Amino acid sequence: MKLDSLVKLANALDKLPWGTILAGLIVVIAAVVGGAAVIIGKSSLNFDSYVNDLSKLAIGVGLVAVGRGIHKAGQG
Repeated sequence: MKLDSLVKLANALDKLPWGTILAGLIVVIAAVVGGAAVIIGKSSLNFDSYVNDLSKLAIGVGLVAVGRGIHKAGQG
C-alpha cells in the first residue's frame, strides 16, 4: 500500500511545472535581496534602479512563461 502511495506522489510531482515554479522563486529571491539592499545599503542601490531592474527580470520571466505555454499548446 505504501509503495502505491509513493508512486502516486511521484507521478503528481512529475506533472508539476517545475520551470515555472523555479522562475517565480528566482523573482521572489531577487525582490527580497534587492529590497534589502535598497533598505540597508542606501548607497549601493537606489530605489529607481531596483524597480527598473526588477521589472526587467519580471518581464523576462513572463516571456519565458509565455514561450513555455505556446510550446505546450503546440504539443497538444
